Amino acid sequence: MSKYDKLWQYIKDNKTGNFELSFDEIGQQAGSGLRQFFFTL
Repeated sequence: MSKYDKLWQYIKDNKTGNFELSFDEIGQQAGSGLRQFFFTL
């Protein structure tokens, strides 16, 4: 199970077509420290 499965499920379940998510919203849906990932690249 990927740590991003919740995020992919949220995107898949969105039936509105195009939508925008902030880094904070992505992190909330993913349930992980997304910003930390980008800072360590």
